[in-house]
Amino acid sequence: TCRHPLRQMSEGFHVCNRPRGHCPILVMSPEPKRAHPVADYFDDLSMHLMYEMYRRDFYLFKYDYFDPSNMMPMAEMDLDEIHTELAK
Repeated sequence: TCRHPLRQMSEGFHVCNRPRGHCPILVMSPEPKRAHPVADYFDDLSMHLMYEMYRRDFYLFKYDYFDPSNMMPMAEMDLDEIHTELAK
């Protein structure tokens, strides 16, 4: 991370205050504020379409299909399995 003072660019994003080229670091705040919970953006149809499009990713990366606000995998990922699947 940058040790210099940061200035806010937009909601949740900050950039180093030093002159350009000295420290080209863009820093994202730990958790940007949302107007609504993530789950509020998904109805039954969009959940179904998202699942149909990304079914392989849900199984491969162990994501929780039923809870779109959960960004963490439900179980530990097997890197060998991921590499094998992505190499196909």
